[in-house]
Amino acid sequence: MNHTLLPAFLACAVSCTLCNTTAAQSTVTIFGLVDMGVGRLNDGTSGTVAPTGQLNRGPGLGAPSLGGSDQWSARQSTASRIGFRGVEDLGGGLKALFNIEHRFTPDDGIAGAPFWGGRSTVALQSSFGEVYLGRDYIPAFYIGINLDPWAYDLNVGALQTPYTLAGYSVTVERGVRTSNTVGYKTPSIGGFSAQLATGLGEGARKRVDGANLLYRQGPVYAGIATDRSDGDNNVVVAGVSYDFGVVRPMFITARTKALGRTTRSLGIGATMPIRSGVLKVAYGQQDQPGANDTTKKLGLGYEYFLSKRTSVHADAGTAKHPAFTRVAGFEAGMKHTF
Repeated sequence: MNHTLLPAFLACAVSCTLCNTTAAQSTVTIFGLVDMGVGRLNDGTSGTVAPTGQLNRGPGLGAPSLGGSDQWSARQSTASRIGFRGVEDLGGGLKALFNIEHRFTPDDGIAGAPFWGGRSTVALQSSFGEVYLGRDYIPAFYIGINLDPWAYDLNVGALQTPYTLAGYSVTVERGVRTSNTVGYKTPSIGGFSAQLATGLGEGARKRVDGANLLYRQGPVYAGIATDRSDGDNNVVVAGVSYDFGVVRPMFITARTKALGRTTRSLGIGATMPIRSGVLKVAYGQQDQPGANDTTKKLGLGYEYFLSKRTSVHADAGTAKHPAFTRVAGFEAGMKHTF
């Protein structure tokens, strides 16, 4: 009898679960990206950035080492990841959201740390906006990523934070994310939206505060943001772009103060659709205090889409600081999103 009742019980349980899921209108999406390629970086010395944003030898290419000086390396050009996001309709226009995202390096299979270091948030969303908690990007990040032709890829051509945020880094977090975050995003009203966030100080961490104001309407994108961590460590960034259809030019400028020093940067770039791909060009400049202490960078790349999810790309970049030798590199690879 038990053998007879067990299948019926399991069928009933599955049916009830499906009914509850349908009633709550919950959805969970698995998403991710895997990128791999090969590249080579010369032995130039204009390419190292200290975690605080202060220069060791100039901001250089703004990308991680390709595996050593003047040698071939297998590496990713975009940070590979796998994530889960979910939405539950709570009724009355209120929704519950979550997003967890893991990073890894596909060339060696090593998991990133912390495991959910990409993002790990839970949120409530309504017509009044969204309140979120967890680990997430600082508000200034969204201006930088939207005004870098490579959207912050780990790429020899990309502007990244050295040329979009003047090398700003949340000191303890070593990047553009904060843990222990409480944030609020407004709804878009007439193209305008804003975000406020506080990374609460816990243990050795100090409080991190940030805010942005964005405008996105038709072909126009513009934004201004600020972020402050560890007291004197702060950044102010502003930028704009306009999509003409045949080309989308963009401009961004920033000023960072860290360890009592002021660094300024600017980035000029463009993306141009060509056939089934996108051409990307960029110029970046970072000015440190003192004379003859400006690093300049050029980036060029092309991404060709084999499908909506799969593309191949080739990129090159070069940078020069007056006191050091020129750094240059190129790479080619393949990216698949799911």
